Amino acid sequence: MTQKKVSVIVPVYNDPEGLAATLGSLVVQEYLKSDLEIIVADNGSLDATLNVIEEYTRRYPHLVRCVREGRARSSYAARNRGLEAATGELISFVDADMTVGPDWLKTVAGIFDDTGPDYLGCRVRVYSNRKSVAALYNVLTGFPVKRYMEVHHFAPTCCLTVRRRVIDMLGGFDGRLRSGGDTEFGSRAWDSDLQFHYAAGIVMHHPARETLVALLSKAVRVGRYGRGGVARLYPQRYGHLKRHYLSLRNYLPKRPWTIRRSYRCGYSFKNWTVLLLSVLPMLIQLFSVAGFLRSWMGYLSHKREPKGVV
Repeated sequence: MTQKKVSVIVPVYNDPEGLAATLGSLVVQEYLKSDLEIIVADNGSLDATLNVIEEYTRRYPHLVRCVREGRARSSYAARNRGLEAATGELISFVDADMTVGPDWLKTVAGIFDDTGPDYLGCRVRVYSNRKSVAALYNVLTGFPVKRYMEVHHFAPTCCLTVRRRVIDMLGGFDGRLRSGGDTEFGSRAWDSDLQFHYAAGIVMHHPARETLVALLSKAVRVGRYGRGGVARLYPQRYGHLKRHYLSLRNYLPKRPWTIRRSYRCGYSFKNWTVLLLSVLPMLIQLFSVAGFLRSWMGYLSHKREPKGVV
């Protein structure tokens, strides 16, 4: 079996440390370099990210190149810009701040034989060296990619690989979305009867959100731009997401006596940690619904604006 050419697309916006870590793990892949291209899709960075891009494109001119999406401030628009430049038979998406082992790409490509899947998601391990309840919660709940694929029919774009023909068939991501574009793309792929596969043995590494502010900011973003965005743009397919916020149960703390059983991870929690872990999901839900409501209020306000006279 011949080795397939792979394009790895790395979207980035103002994250020099994360991008350096990601590129550092990609340029040492145990893969024939003539069959690998790493495309950094910059979304208009204004900081030292540009220096990292310049360094890697200079040191690895035949391996790393950069494209820029400066109009739409959306990671999905940046990924689409990367897709326009990609020439690989396989397309892998890796977020800037993730790292992979040296055999990651060889293992991924090995799954895509002639009868293999069209759409592949991998396991994502969330890690942190910081001792905070926020970091612990993120490590424990992380990215349940297997459940995403089985129940919601999508893999996050931080760990997604597809055949090029999937892009040719479906088109790229909806660049209008600032969150939830992976959900929408996955739905199109699932509805097209493409073959999905979850590779539990392929592990990618993602740093945890280590502060309460970071967790709650993500909750607002998911509610406003993710669930709110796809529900507004695709009401027939995602209108049901409104019901996610109508259940009173989601706004109540988890029962403390179930925490240790729910979050088994090899060691016991102190009582204070148990209490915080029971409250955190409630706070995240409250911030998420606040983002969702803000999305719809902005949408309705825009619709009520008087149209100019031509």
